[in-house]
Amino acid sequence: MRSLISASLFLILLISSPAFAQMGNELNIDSVNAGYKNSADVLNKLTHTDLSFLWMNTPNRAIVGFIGKNYSRFQIKFTSIKRNAPNATAYVVTGYTRKWDTVRYFTGFIALEHAWYVETNPDFGDTVKEGILTGKYNFIEATNELPCTGRLLGSFMTSWYTDKSGNIHYDDLNSGDDGDCNNQFTGTWNKTLICNWGDYRIPNSGNLDEGVGEFAPDSAYVKYGWQNFKGTEYDVSSDNEKDAIKAQEKADQWWPTKKP
Repeated sequence: MRSLISASLFLILLISSPAFAQMGNELNIDSVNAGYKNSADVLNKLTHTDLSFLWMNTPNRAIVGFIGKNYSRFQIKFTSIKRNAPNATAYVVTGYTRKWDTVRYFTGFIALEHAWYVETNPDFGDTVKEGILTGKYNFIEATNELPCTGRLLGSFMTSWYTDKSGNIHYDDLNSGDDGDCNNQFTGTWNKTLICNWGDYRIPNSGNLDEGVGEFAPDSAYVKYGWQNFKGTEYDVSSDNEKDAIKAQEKADQWWPTKKP
C-alpha cells in the first residue's frame, strides 16, 4: 500500500502553489452568494465539525466531470476523507480518477478557506442558515508503474445548511430543480488541461451540458467518452429506494474495491 505524503509538506504545497493564483478557470462565487456574509466566525465553528460527509454524500453516478478542450468525460471517486488534525481546516483525501479507460489512485488535500452564510430561508421552515464553503484542493495521481502521473489543482464550492438543532447538512433543499448542483470543483490537470466536476452539474462546462432537468452531454461531445453515460438520476423500481440506489451503484462501479 502506498504511504501518504507527509501531511505538513503536502499542506505547504497546497497553500503555496502558484497555480491557484493564475488559473482562469475559476468559480464565480459572487454569482451565487448574493446577500451571503463571509464569516471567519462561522468557518471557525465549522472546523469543530467533521465535514467529510459533505463530499461523500452523493452517489457516484451523479458526480459528472470533464477534462480538456473536447470535454472528454472525467470521473472521480472519493474513497476516504479525514481531517488532517482535530479542528483542522484541511482534510486528507484518497480516491480514484478515470479518464477513458485509465483508472488512477490519488492522494491529496482539501483545504477550507471561507465560509459564507445567509439567515433562514423562508421557503424552508426547518432551515436556520444556508451557507457555502470555499477552498482549494490538491490531488496527486499515481500508479504502480509510475510514481506520479498527474496533479489536480483548483478551487471548490460546497453548499450546506443548518437545522434548528444546529446540525449541518449537505444542501439538497432544491433537489430535483433544473440546475440543481453542489460540490463544484474547477481546476487543472497537470496545469495544462482544464478539469472540472461536480454533483449533478459541471461548473464552467460551456457547450457540453444541453440538459434541462438533469445533466446531458451535447451530441457533439458524446464520442469523447460519454457513449455509455447513463445520466445522473436513478431508475428506482424498488420500494426501498436506498437499497435500489446501492444496487445500481455496485453495478456502475468502475473503481477498485481494495486499496492499492
